[in-house]
This record gives sequence, C-alpha cells and structure tokens, in this order.
Amino acid sequence: MKQRESAVLVISDVHVGKKTPSYNMHIAKKVLDEVARKIVRIAELTQDGYRWDEVVICFLGDVLDGSEIFPGQATVQDIPNVLAQATLAAQLFLPIVEASLAVAPIVRLVGVAGNHGRSGKNAAEAANWDIVCYQQLESLTKAKWSKRVFCDFNAPTVDETGALKETSLFWLKLVQIRNHWFLLHHGHRARSVLGVPFYSVRTRALTWRSAFKERWRVLMHGHFHQFGRMDFNDIIVLLNGTAVQHDTWALENFGMQGINRWWLFGVSDKYPITWSFGLDLEVRSNGKAAVHQ
Repeated sequence: MKQRESAVLVISDVHVGKKTPSYNMHIAKKVLDEVARKIVRIAELTQDGYRWDEVVICFLGDVLDGSEIFPGQATVQDIPNVLAQATLAAQLFLPIVEASLAVAPIVRLVGVAGNHGRSGKNAAEAANWDIVCYQQLESLTKAKWSKRVFCDFNAPTVDETGALKETSLFWLKLVQIRNHWFLLHHGHRARSVLGVPFYSVRTRALTWRSAFKERWRVLMHGHFHQFGRMDFNDIIVLLNGTAVQHDTWALENFGMQGINRWWLFGVSDKYPITWSFGLDLEVRSNGKAAVHQ
C-alpha cells in the first residue's frame, strides 16, 4: 500500500525584477518553469511508494526585488516598477501551481513577506509588495482552480461584516501540514555579523519554540541565499537558496556564492520530513536550466 503524504515546495528569494549578468525576468521564468517540470518528475520517481494528498507551496518572501531598498537599486533591475514586479511574479508562479495540481488533488499556498517587499522606510512594515504579489496570485488561482487551490497568506482581509482583519506577524507564520507544525520566516530578523548567522538562527529557533503553544518541528528560512539543513535537539532548520544567478549579494556580505537550490520534501503523519530533494535552479552557460536534482 502506498504511503499517503504531503509534498512541500519551499520558494524564496526569486527577486523578480533584479538584473545580473546572467539573471533577468526571462531567466526567472525559465527557472520557475523548470521547477514545475521537476515537481512532476519527482512525483513520478516517488509514485511507487507514496501518494501525494496535497502539495503545499511555502513562500518565504523576497519573491520580487522591490524598490529603493538600497541606493542605485534601479540600475541593477530590468523592472524598476515594483507593481509590475508583483504582477509578473504572480503570473510566473502559475506553472508551478498547475504542475502541482497534475500530481496532487489539492494545492495549498502559504507564505510570509520579505524585507525586499517593504514599501519604504516610513511605511508600515506590513505594507509589503510580497503580500501584493501573493494577493494577485490568490486571485489568479481562484479564477482558474477555485475548488482545488487554497491560499493562506498573512494579508489584511475584510470579512462579510466589513470588519478589517490584519496581523503584525506578516514575516512569521505557523503552518500545519498533516500532524506537524512548521514555522515560516523570511530570515531578515536573524542578525548577521560575521557571515551566515548560524548561531543567531539557532538561538531564534529555540526562543520561538517556547513562544508558541504549537510545538513546531521545522523552521524554514530564506534571506541569506544559502542552502542547507541544521538539526539540533528535535528542531530542524531548512535554509532555502535563491533563484538569482550570479548572485553578488551573498558574496559581498558573507564571502559565499549564492546557492541556487530550493527544498522539496515529503511529510507523513508520523514524520515531519520523510524524503527530500534540493532542486537545482542553476542555469548553465548554454542558457538551459539544470535538469538534474
């Protein structure tokens, strides 16, 4: 009998609108289209032992590059208009949702905002363009697959009575997948001094564990454009990479190349992670996205 599981894809640091010698909106589309194909391929590879009841797509923020985050940012962008970035990004994610629906009956979209989405130094932090992108994505998926795609973003909503509901925790979110709780965080709240702040991430994980009544097991972390896994006690921390090719930000700040990998893993009723792949997002010199995992 096949084991019933949920598949989880972690997306972060796409930076739609950013331009490097080997990255722009066209390369971003190529990378995301390849991720869609890999979801289908991995579902085929695991189908003998597993049945996916759902695909949960976790967005960790910085899906767009933003505007006026640092001086001269517009000179390293192919889309300076942040509203256009959000609109395009929502469209670019649709093939991933469609591919997920091809291998599972239900898709859930959940997410938090990143620091590149902020509207300005004097604006409310919750006024975030990542959230605008998520809202556009929710509208697009509802129009196409209203009965199979379910969205849960930390975005302001108005209920049937006209009452406004919003949260200050737009950058942190608890998500239940099967019998387990997962904590989503963009990563910019973990302070960096000398490179990737592994100690700070671990400290935050331990304190956040005690701050919530839900005993979450896995912390998903973006922002640093690095990829890896840390295990301590019964906590698992997943660092998620970036879609940006030729990423000088990580090199300048940490002395490390940005890592073009995203997590895709399985969740069973008993275990928070059963199997996992690091999806290779690197676009080779011939212009083709990597085809291996």
